[in-house]
Amino acid sequence: MRKLAVLAVLALGLAWAQQPRLFGEALSGGVTLAPSFGLSAQVAAGATQVLGPLDLRASASIFFVNLPSGSITGFGVAADVLFPLPLETAPLRLDVGVGLGLVGVGGLTDFGARALVGLEFPIQGPLSVRLEPTLSYSFNSQQFAFGANLGPRVYLR
Repeated sequence: MRKLAVLAVLALGLAWAQQPRLFGEALSGGVTLAPSFGLSAQVAAGATQVLGPLDLRASASIFFVNLPSGSITGFGVAADVLFPLPLETAPLRLDVGVGLGLVGVGGLTDFGARALVGLEFPIQGPLSVRLEPTLSYSFNSQQFAFGANLGPRVYLR
């Protein structure tokens, strides 16, 4: 166990030595299109090139879903790993990613996985806008969902 902890500290130290750029995504909005219509708002923070070329991001969200039985409100937390793809039409940034999340509705929780594609449009300086189609799968409810997030990303360093 001690060796694993030492290796983790060394890996994080090497990652931070590469000078990753910190970023925040504030109030990005999402729309779930299937299996039912829903809206969400999320805040996220992360860093680029934390583990080699990989970006890491953590997020928290609140969502509203309209079901046949009525509307529900819930919350979610997630962690994503993003891999930037080379894009010949600079300055656009394209990445693909996978993530894990936990969703809570009422007293119930559900664990899920997601895959995403992100396209980032630089606006000015550290400000950009990000479009992110996402395919999610919830394990307990055994349900797929497709949605898209759109919102600003600000690079802090």
